[in-house]
Amino acid sequence: MLKLLKQKSFGALTATQFLGAFNDNAFKMLVLLLVASLGRDHALPWVESSWVAQNFGQAAPAFLFALPFVFLGPLTGALADRLSKTAIIRAANLLEIGVMLGATLGLVLRSYDGLLFTVFLMGVQSALFGPAKYGVIKELVGGRDLSRANALIQASTMIAILLGNVVGGFLAEYLGGAMLPWAGAWYVSFAVVGWFWSLRIEQTPAVNPERVICPNPFVEFRNHWRATDGDRDLVLSLIASAFFYMVAALFVTVVISYGNWLGLPETRIGLLNAATIIGIVVGAWAAGRVSGDRTEGGLVPLGLILMSLGTLLVQWNPESVELLRLSLFCMGFGAGLFSIPIRCLIQGLPAPEQRGSIQGLAETMDFVGILLAGPLFLFLEKGLQLTPPQMFLVGSCLMGLGAIASLVLAGQFLARFVLMFLTRTRYRLRVLHADRVPDHGGALIVSNHVSFVDAMLVYAACPRPVRFLMFRDYFEMPMVGWFVRRMGAIPVSSKDTDEQKAEALARAADMVRRGHLVCLFSEGAITRTGSLLPFSSGFARIAEQTGGAPIIPMSLDRVWGSLFSFSKTRFFEASLSLGRPVDVAFGQALPTDSSAPAVRAAVAELIAEQRLARGGWRGSLGFRLLVAAHKNRRNVLLSAEGREWTGAQLLEAVLERSFALDRCLPPHARVGLLLPRSTELFLMQLAVTLSGRSVAVLDPEWGAAALDDLVVRARLDVLVHGGHSSHPIPNTVPMEQILTAITPGDRRRARRLQRMPPALSTRLIVPHQDAGDLALIFFSSGASGAPKVVEASHACVLSNVQSLLQVLVVGSADRVVSALPPWSPLGQTCGLWASLLGGAVHCIDVEGGRPDPSPATILLGTPSDYRAWIQDMPGEGALPDLRIAIAGGRHVSQELFNAFSERTGMPLLAGFGATELCPVVSVNLPNPPGQSPRHHGLRPGSVGRPLPGVAVRIADDEGAWLSEPDQEGWIEVKGPNVMSAGFGADGELLPQSTEGWCRTGDRGHLDRDGFLWLDETAAEGRLGRGSAPAAQ
Repeated sequence: MLKLLKQKSFGALTATQFLGAFNDNAFKMLVLLLVASLGRDHALPWVESSWVAQNFGQAAPAFLFALPFVFLGPLTGALADRLSKTAIIRAANLLEIGVMLGATLGLVLRSYDGLLFTVFLMGVQSALFGPAKYGVIKELVGGRDLSRANALIQASTMIAILLGNVVGGFLAEYLGGAMLPWAGAWYVSFAVVGWFWSLRIEQTPAVNPERVICPNPFVEFRNHWRATDGDRDLVLSLIASAFFYMVAALFVTVVISYGNWLGLPETRIGLLNAATIIGIVVGAWAAGRVSGDRTEGGLVPLGLILMSLGTLLVQWNPESVELLRLSLFCMGFGAGLFSIPIRCLIQGLPAPEQRGSIQGLAETMDFVGILLAGPLFLFLEKGLQLTPPQMFLVGSCLMGLGAIASLVLAGQFLARFVLMFLTRTRYRLRVLHADRVPDHGGALIVSNHVSFVDAMLVYAACPRPVRFLMFRDYFEMPMVGWFVRRMGAIPVSSKDTDEQKAEALARAADMVRRGHLVCLFSEGAITRTGSLLPFSSGFARIAEQTGGAPIIPMSLDRVWGSLFSFSKTRFFEASLSLGRPVDVAFGQALPTDSSAPAVRAAVAELIAEQRLARGGWRGSLGFRLLVAAHKNRRNVLLSAEGREWTGAQLLEAVLERSFALDRCLPPHARVGLLLPRSTELFLMQLAVTLSGRSVAVLDPEWGAAALDDLVVRARLDVLVHGGHSSHPIPNTVPMEQILTAITPGDRRRARRLQRMPPALSTRLIVPHQDAGDLALIFFSSGASGAPKVVEASHACVLSNVQSLLQVLVVGSADRVVSALPPWSPLGQTCGLWASLLGGAVHCIDVEGGRPDPSPATILLGTPSDYRAWIQDMPGEGALPDLRIAIAGGRHVSQELFNAFSERTGMPLLAGFGATELCPVVSVNLPNPPGQSPRHHGLRPGSVGRPLPGVAVRIADDEGAWLSEPDQEGWIEVKGPNVMSAGFGADGELLPQSTEGWCRTGDRGHLDRDGFLWLDETAAEGRLGRGSAPAAQ
């Protein structure tokens, strides 16, 4: 927040406002304390001789200061629109020097009536300064920092008021009599310094130089009122602000009377308001922190409630100064919470060309409230003859009534605040491109639908209030119905009649035309598979009625798997954890006539861009391995050679080997593992990854010439082998050498580290790993058979693993059996890493043959593996625990699909991918039981829907996007799974992508439901497949 002060112009504005507020309040406090001393021994004779002082007391200065605002506010507001606000600020500060010279003259002449006239002139100067000061804030800092900027202005102003009150009390008590004229020198000096600071504010242009100003303030006030354009929120904010200033002005006077009632000296009376001001500073800071990039109107009723409760505290012991200070602090804290969102609403809701007029209107209404505070004080003091504690009770009732009114008239702000608070407590939001949401005017936000709390996430992430089209049944739920109605949601349901649907869409369009943001989840239902469902055209029907409002695509990611999603069979199977990370992104505005497939593709691309933006050490495989092993420290993660390894045992073994590797291998080396299928191969690969090195798993059965060529082109620094090796690289290390290098100290250190919580162990073990570092090196043969080397970063591998975990919902109850070799990309991502990071048991076959599928809940293999398994199955009902079977390789025939389904009752799932894509792009999924075809994840013949975080589009030969469904062209992929680097047979660097899109070399089309279909006749230009990518 404080970084805003480094901006030259805003810092200068803050300094100018600080000095002006300090000067004004030091002078006003002096005048108020002079008249408050009437009837006491030290009252000045020239004050006692004033008729105004004798008859109106403290009400006169407050009334005279507020009077110019009422009559000049409309004119100065219009002036702020017509002229440069910076020029007006400089002129107002120059005028302040003249006013303070007049104050000095009044002190020299010992004329209390002259001081009152100076207070009136000070009100004239402030009326000129106010609209320009508040109107220029948004021009200097923009809409995103508006709450923070107002919090800083408010906090600095309150500190200035506090110091001004203290100085005013000091001057009244210690510079009385002949020394009092010297106070004028203070006032003039600070006014001069404030004027110099105003010269550092950048010159801003006039926003409406053609603005016609009417000299009649009443006509101008009417014109300003018309500028509100009937905006209910703006009108209520103006009324709330005027009410607040009336109560605040009343309590400024009441506190001084309270001090006199307690018999406190002037200096201590001036310090009484210190508690209030400190409370306001703390409350303003809290409001700025809570609001962040948005204006949080829900703080308004909360602030009023705290103010009301705070002023009640003195009733426990009215004569206690300490309790009075506590009461004033609580009242100030509530005032800080209240004033920041009100001020931001008044600045943010008007159009730029009307902002000065609205500020003038607000200033006029505020000072009407201040003006009313004087007669109200006289009525309470002289009419009802109430004591100050009794006046506190009246003020508490007034603020309590204000809180009730705010809940009745603007309860949607509190409802939204509560929802935002609950959302930010439950989730940690990372919001990308919030600046793409327009600051003003209507727009239609279209988002994907992943969970029951998506509306809360959208509202918490959006910098402006949002209205929703929401499922009609929510309106009938206890408590939920109150919230959604207060949020202005529009009920809609698939069961509605055509007339009801048309009415809901018309209401949404009307809200957009009136300048609101309206959000709808165009999938029409929460996804049951984690994949993006087809979008309905309802938003298009709304958009065509808005008269050109933009469509803002929005994406929600990392919500699937949370408590409120359908990732589990039963609602409460999902774990309840606070602070779950959620990514939210806003896309570039799309034209009003954008089609449903085009908007859906934009949302899919946003999710891919979100995942591309992730980085840091938390995105490394080493970090994720440590977290998963600790989370599953008592669960079995590895089953091999008749032994089962828990997470703790596995991590301890891997750590031992990583310590030995640090002594045997150079740091950051590219390590090749030429080892037979075994537990040791598995442990050694994890140890290499955990030690911060990159790894390539090699097939010992590859031909010597081809193997030597790949070792050279993969630029391997070290080859770890199971025996003798003659490969042409500088370093070859037998595996036995590494195992014998493990010392007892390594074992003790590994045991100690695996017992540590991941928050500590990750910082000790993988502090320097980064998501962008090279992690794995794969090999792809390609359609022509020419081998390619593919380098994949931690982010590439992890993104594909996390996408698979999202749709497959892998957990500790799963046992993953894979016939795919450990050097295949699919065997690495879907086999090894998905099972480990998902907490499943990874079953390793060390015989080199086809593993036993009977314990599997998730089965991986090639079509030939499945044919062999089918032959060994006894009949129907085989593999009773199986829930997912994925085939890697080139083709799953209909015959194989039917045979497997008949034997197991489960579909054989086909997908599409390539080694260069790390490797899975799309995959079919089992159909959720009892769901409509809209939620089905399986479409036989297709290669499934793209994984979450992977964007797929169809392009023509020139690269132009074919946005409509069922158009055949080249398949292009975008996402974090796209390779880090690839090298051809001659060592040349392969092109990665164009504008983030990688052309796969395959032709196909996307149907209306988002399923990808391949054209099997187009093989020319196909990217390398490797030995085991997901394929159809």
